[in-house]
Amino acid sequence: MDRVEINQERQIAVQVKQMFKDIREIEIKDVHYNSSTGYTHANVNVCQNDGATFFVNITLGEPKTFVGGTEAMRQQGKTEQEIEVFYKNRESERIK
Repeated sequence: MDRVEINQERQIAVQVKQMFKDIREIEIKDVHYNSSTGYTHANVNVCQNDGATFFVNITLGEPKTFVGGTEAMRQQGKTEQEIEVFYKNRESERIK
């Protein structure tokens, strides 16, 4: 995975952290660029502090836009604490 991909996935992680509350860790499953729209989309698994998990699809740079189930709708908010991020290449890091 190159530097550009890591930076893009880090941006995705920060955006998810700003969109949902009580996150403990996230796992970025897939990232794809739509050349017809110019948007980058990401599929992300979110694990919360209480162990609950949910899946969302977000659009990078669109902090109010996501596709997810009822649980994702209920968990909108912001996570203040540091979280663990697992990237597509299985590397991980903690972000604030």
